[in-house]
Amino acid sequence: MKTWNSALARCACLMAMLAIFGVLAVVRPAFAQAQSASNWPSRPIRLVVSWPPGGGADIVARMLAKHFEANLRQPIVIDNRAGGGGTVGALTVVHADPDGYTLLFASDAELTIAPVVNAAANYNPAKDLAPISLVSSGPFMLVANPKFPPNTLQELIAYAKTNPGKVNYGSFGPGTNGHMLGEQLKAIAHIDTIHVAYKGSAPAMVDLIGGEIQYAFFCRWPHLTWSRRERSSRSLC
Repeated sequence: MKTWNSALARCACLMAMLAIFGVLAVVRPAFAQAQSASNWPSRPIRLVVSWPPGGGADIVARMLAKHFEANLRQPIVIDNRAGGGGTVGALTVVHADPDGYTLLFASDAELTIAPVVNAAANYNPAKDLAPISLVSSGPFMLVANPKFPPNTLQELIAYAKTNPGKVNYGSFGPGTNGHMLGEQLKAIAHIDTIHVAYKGSAPAMVDLIGGEIQYAFFCRWPHLTWSRRERSSRSLC
């Protein structure tokens, strides 16, 4: 019992991990270039979002773009480049002209996780990108389809143990924090569940609502927005 309670406590700590899904970055040479340009910006700015429309990062990026447009007096063009756990968007900016007109709205997935676990992420965030600002962060929640029998984390673990290999969970991409949390939960609780990867939180939430996946880890406030509007998902932890 002591070991079981200890595992649950560790799981609870995992759920409280912060999700940094709003970091602005620019190609490093462009940062100094833009700072020294007295007429910057003189044309529209492209804001690359590494995730598809409708997800948490996309929503925050569009809110930020409106603020930028009002203050910079130039259009901000949102360019969604989803895929590869955020690496497609990051590489788009890394390979862009270093002129200060291509910014990256990034998350910790493509800045800290992908360069370590994804061989396709052939970039160095510390050298290839210059951070501008942390925009937002929030804790993760364990979310389930309302028809999924378990109502708590403990019940989910018990259910998965009774049904090995028959329960699945979704994430917003391979190597993302949602994926890492799912695999950590499996390792700590000794359960066998199937991982289903998506290109972002929005398509993952759509399939969670539709019952294609049974649970997932989402950042808190986008999930609350979706669940209050649709009333078709619930949090377990």
